[in-house]
Amino acid sequence: QDRVDRSKGYLADVGAKVQANVEVTKVVYSQNYNVFFVSGITDTNQAVFFSYREKLTVGSQIQVKGTVKAHRPDATQLSRVRVGA
Repeated sequence: QDRVDRSKGYLADVGAKVQANVEVTKVVYSQNYNVFFVSGITDTNQAVFFSYREKLTVGSQIQVKGTVKAHRPDATQLSRVRVGA
């Protein structure tokens, strides 16, 4: 949480396709949507979150491709995310 508080800015404009290296900081399972909500910090120190069908390990470094869906007060929300792509 402390690293998320110190993160700065948004990753890109809404609708932009992005690719980033992300350190997974939090993973929460949603029974309503049957997905995992993943929060992380990019290597450029920006907070991101997205949903993903498979569980990811907290602390792992992953590469993601996706589309910026929205800017939330605390993070950039991604959609259509592919991990390791």
